[in-house]
Amino acid sequence: MNNSFSSRRFRNYFLFDLRTLRGNIGMMVLLMGLAPIILYVFYMLFGNLFSGDFLSRLLTGPRISGPSLGARIGVFVAVTFIFSILFPSRAYGFITEKKAGSSWLLLPASRSEKFISMLLCALAVVPALFFLLYFCSDWFVCFFDRTCGDSLLTMKLNRENGLFNFGADGPVLVANGFWILYVFAAQNIAVFLLGGLLFRKWKVVGTIAALFGLNTLATVFMSMLIENVDFQHVGEKIAQWACAHADSINFWLNGLINLKVGLILAACGIGIWFRLKSIKH
Repeated sequence: MNNSFSSRRFRNYFLFDLRTLRGNIGMMVLLMGLAPIILYVFYMLFGNLFSGDFLSRLLTGPRISGPSLGARIGVFVAVTFIFSILFPSRAYGFITEKKAGSSWLLLPASRSEKFISMLLCALAVVPALFFLLYFCSDWFVCFFDRTCGDSLLTMKLNRENGLFNFGADGPVLVANGFWILYVFAAQNIAVFLLGGLLFRKWKVVGTIAALFGLNTLATVFMSMLIENVDFQHVGEKIAQWACAHADSINFWLNGLINLKVGLILAACGIGIWFRLKSIKH
C-alpha cells in the first residue's frame, strides 16, 4: 500500500472512523449530552420527594424551582471534564489490544491518514457533537421550565451584573460563551488520548498517575529554580509591565494561554504520531 497521503482514501477511512466511534462511544456521548435533562428529572423528582406530600405537590401543588444557573454551570464543567478524560481511551484505546489493534494496523490507510482522522475526530467532531447535544438539552430544559433561568447557550459571562462581574472597578471575565472551556477540554482530550495509546491497561488511571508524577517533578524543579528569586523585585517588574501594557493586557494574557495550550497540543500530537509509528503486536 502507498504510504503517501491520498484524499480519496482519507475520506473513506474518515467515514469508517466515524462509524467505529459511533459503535464505541455513541451511547456515552449521548448520555453525557443529555445530562441537563437527566439532572432536571432527578432534581425535580427528589426535590418534590423530600419536600412534603410527594403526590399532591407533584400533581397539583406548587412546583419547586428548577436547577439554578450556578448549579447547571457546575454540572456542565464536571460533565465536560469527565467526558474529556474518559472518551479518548474508550474511542481509541483498543489500538493497544492485540486482536483489535492488529486489525486496525492492517486497515488500508496510511499512518498520516489515520493520524489526521484520529485528531479530527477526537479534537473536533466528537467534542462538537457533545457540546451541541449538551447545549440543546440545557436550552430545552430552560424553555420547558422558566424557573431555571437563562440557558448556557445564550448566557453571556461578561454582561452587566453577570456571573463573573465583580463590580465596576473590579475584574470582569472577557469571554462570551464557553470557548475557553472547549480549549481546555481539547487539551485534556489530547493528553488522555496519548495516555490511552501509551498504556495497555488502566489507561485513565495510568495517565492521571503519570501527570501527577510529572507535576511533582515540575514542582520540585521550580522550587529549586526560584529558591534565590527576589519576589519583591519580580513583583515590581511585573506591576510596571502591566501598567505599561494596560491597554493590551487581554491580548498578552490570551496569547500566553494560547501558547501554553498550543505547546501541549503540539507535544501530544508528536507523541501520538510516534506512538502510532512504533506500535506493534
